[in-house]
Amino acid sequence: MNARATRTPGTPESADTTPNTANTANTPTSRALKPSRLQIAHALSLIGRTHHGDADDAAAAARELAGWRAEAPVHDAAAGIAQSYWEQTDGTALRDRVAVPKRSDGAARHSRRQMLTWLGVGGLAIVFGGAARRQWLQPTLTLALRTGKGEVRPHTLPDGSVVTLAPHTDVQITYYRNRREFQLSRGGLHLDVQPDTSRPLSVATLFGNVRVLGTVFTVALRDDGMDVAVARGRVAVWARSPDGEVHVNRDPDVTLGAGQAVGTTPRGIGSPQVVTSQSVGAWREGWLVFQATPLPQAIAQWNDFLAQPIRIADTDVAALRALQLTGTFPVSDPAGFLQGLPAMLPVRVRRENGQAVITALR
Repeated sequence: MNARATRTPGTPESADTTPNTANTANTPTSRALKPSRLQIAHALSLIGRTHHGDADDAAAAARELAGWRAEAPVHDAAAGIAQSYWEQTDGTALRDRVAVPKRSDGAARHSRRQMLTWLGVGGLAIVFGGAARRQWLQPTLTLALRTGKGEVRPHTLPDGSVVTLAPHTDVQITYYRNRREFQLSRGGLHLDVQPDTSRPLSVATLFGNVRVLGTVFTVALRDDGMDVAVARGRVAVWARSPDGEVHVNRDPDVTLGAGQAVGTTPRGIGSPQVVTSQSVGAWREGWLVFQATPLPQAIAQWNDFLAQPIRIADTDVAALRALQLTGTFPVSDPAGFLQGLPAMLPVRVRRENGQAVITALR
């Protein structure tokens, strides 16, 4: 962190910045050596990296901090003060400053002087320590991606992970130093995730959450749920609870391995199903793969690729939902799909004003 300290005109930079606190004021070294604000800020930057950097950066920062402390006693004193500041920005370290018992007048005057000292000089704990925390908790990447009808879009992220957007998809991507977050509001994603144990990756949707370390998988939103399929690795899946929340602080509802898929709905999560790894994200290669997929859901996937969507007859939605489609179809040949559909399922395909309409056979 690059921190700059401000000085009152005429005050030397090395003025005593040690707050009168139990952690630092009673340390003889800190009283005598009088570290500068910039030295304390430098130590805070290194401490911040040890707490919120990735594993390699945290280890490097710890080594740099140890070496810097060993260079001079004043550096060691600055690091001690910085550590105190850092701890004071944790709310638990400030609770003892609230609701203190009554004291005698002399003790009260001393307490007021101590508090004024803490507010005036020790307030650097909030300025520097809080800034250090904020700096290391800020996003390192914020990205919004979108695709339109029929558009498949791959994007390589800074960590080497590759996300491919299915047609008609909206996703917000935010990277932090300790996690990677995707907010999927529409459509579907294929993710080839670079492993990073210090930064797990999660995908959040209206119907649930998925969390991984390194894997290849897909997440797709439907009108009434979410589908997750895994080609390689393992992913944890949480469904939205009846209270409307996704409780990722609890054990996952299901953990999927390679060749497994699961769906969630507002009613809960289904049982894992077996899929072929090759079928996961096959739409990236121009294929739609269905395995016991309700027909209206399959048609919705087709429509993501079509300028003229296929329509399900309004009067037959319930009947067609009971029909399940299994097969692999090239996205480039919707006419062939429609021509062969009546041979696979008890349906009829007719044309209305140039649009294909599917009805149930009666």
